[in-house]
This record gives sequence, structure tokens and C-alpha cells, in this order.
Amino acid sequence: MEEKRDIFDRLMHLPVLNIFEPFYKDKLVLITPISKKYLKMKEDGFHIKDLLKEPIIMREEGSGTRKEIKEFLKSQKLGISDLNIIAILNSTEAIKRSVQNKMGISIMSNLAVQDFAKDNKVLVFDFEEGNMYRNLYIVRNKDMYMSKCALKFIKFMKAF
Repeated sequence: MEEKRDIFDRLMHLPVLNIFEPFYKDKLVLITPISKKYLKMKEDGFHIKDLLKEPIIMREEGSGTRKEIKEFLKSQKLGISDLNIIAILNSTEAIKRSVQNKMGISIMSNLAVQDFAKDNKVLVFDFEEGNMYRNLYIVRNKDMYMSKCALKFIKFMKAF
């Protein structure tokens, strides 16, 4: 079966009518269940080598998050096959709930996990080796008329 590509890759191959405007740099973080083990790691710091030993809940092939994880691992001279992937899910909410229920750990958007972190449902870590980010884009057809409302929305998103 042909590997799915993420939406950005698919749009990039359309005719040059599209404009891609980055509007937000989204930080990716590691999330874990709340347990003695992970609370201790919170004090000591989470290293990439620690990730290799843990059960991982991963986003589906083609997601922007997974793409950035692959790039980060590559920068650490590792690959996705070095991880102990126990589940592949396509829902951020399902991943957060799976981590909360101690099924494994995951890497996801810092913004997407703030509700669970604030409610003490998961722990959030940065990697000692550095941070991961992904760009979020506004994609539009350059030849399409943009209403005042649409232009205001784009301006709002860029200010976010």
C-alpha cells in the first residue's frame, strides 16, 4: 500500500496557485502518565535515550507531528524503527487519553496537551537534547478573491 503523505506535501504538488503562509511555530513535547517513575524523570530531565526504552503511542503516517519526530530522531542519529511503538492513533484526544491511562507515552503539540497538563492528567517534558517544532500554515489560492472577513481572519491568525 502506498504510504500516505501529509496534507502539506499533497498541497505542495498542486499547481503554483497556492500560497503557503506560516502563521504559528508549534512546539512538540513529550507527554507521560503521572507516576513515580515519570515524576522522578521530571526532576532528572528526559533524554532521547530514555525514549527508546518506553512504549510509544505514535501519530499516523502522514501527520505533521510524525514527520517532525522523524526529523528530530534523524538529527540524533536514530530512526522511527528504534522506537517501541505500541499503538498508532490518528486522534490527538485518543492519544492524550491513552497516555493518561498509562498505556504509553507520546510526543504531541504543546498547545493540544495544555488542558490535560493543567488538570494534572499528564506530565509534559522537553527533551534535554533540544526542542522540536512544526510550522502551521494558512494555505490559499492566490487567484481567489479574499473577502474582508477572510483577510481579517488571516491577520488574526498571524498575530496569534
